[in-house]
Amino acid sequence: MIEELGERRAELIDLLPDGKGRVRLSYLISTRGLIGFRSQFLSITSGSGIMTHVFEHYGEYKEIELATRKNGVLVSMVKGKTLAYSLFKSTR
Repeated sequence: MIEELGERRAELIDLLPDGKGRVRLSYLISTRGLIGFRSQFLSITSGSGIMTHVFEHYGEYKEIELATRKNGVLVSMVKGKTLAYSLFKSTR
């Protein structure tokens, strides 16, 4: 979790253990860095994490490189045939 948020340029504000084996992490992160994080958060925590977000303030725009998508996405609305050629990345 900490590594993934670090790639998104989030700043750790607070880390509080609750005594029951859970930890609350408070971060300051731009909306731009938060986009697309929810699905990754659920994968990292195996669905057991709770994520909330609250608008803090408007800040200056920082020209920084954020994490990029590592895998592609394929979405289909209907069933049908496809060729392996279209599913696998070309090595050329």
